[in-house]
Amino acid sequence: MLDPLPTCRIGHLTAVAGPKGVGKSTLIRRLLDGEDLGPDVSVPSDAHVWTGRKFRRKAESGVFDHVVMHYDILRPFGRGENGYRGDPATSVFACADRITFLTLRTTHERLCAQLARRLQATQDQSKRDGLRRMRARYDDEQFLAEWYDRWLRYVARRSNANDSSYFVDVHESYALTRVVPRRRRPSFGFRLQPLHRAAGFGL
Repeated sequence: MLDPLPTCRIGHLTAVAGPKGVGKSTLIRRLLDGEDLGPDVSVPSDAHVWTGRKFRRKAESGVFDHVVMHYDILRPFGRGENGYRGDPATSVFACADRITFLTLRTTHERLCAQLARRLQATQDQSKRDGLRRMRARYDDEQFLAEWYDRWLRYVARRSNANDSSYFVDVHESYALTRVVPRRRRPSFGFRLQPLHRAAGFGL
């Protein structure tokens, strides 16, 4: 039985998305501290920040001017699913009048190194086990490319006229580039290019 849809109302939702370790939390802190990535990307200091374990509970009711959503694009994989429609967290998107999608990317080498540092710093054994399993998957560049592609396709399908979607290049001082979906089915070509250029979408 499906969970009931959330009943909250969100004026503007900023979805900060990417795989674990790419730098989502750091970017959110910078946005809350007043850093503007561009004219369409600014966050008030009193914005609500929702993480994966709080999405549905926070969204059960209420009216929010601005919410920042910390979203791991590998959440469905961890839940044993292959897409985003079945993730209860993405149902929160239906509450928003406007969504700004910020998809973080970086080089494959940097992403693996950042996850390895997180693994080394984590003391909780169950979290360490989960990070260790994910770190092994990060060695497969195609695995990451396919999940980036699924995420971008999902965003392109569900976006409306009020929404906007950007890449954020973590390794280039959080440079912002608008995502332009291609009409043809993307080809990964992943092993021929670094992770931050891998997704089959135009710039």
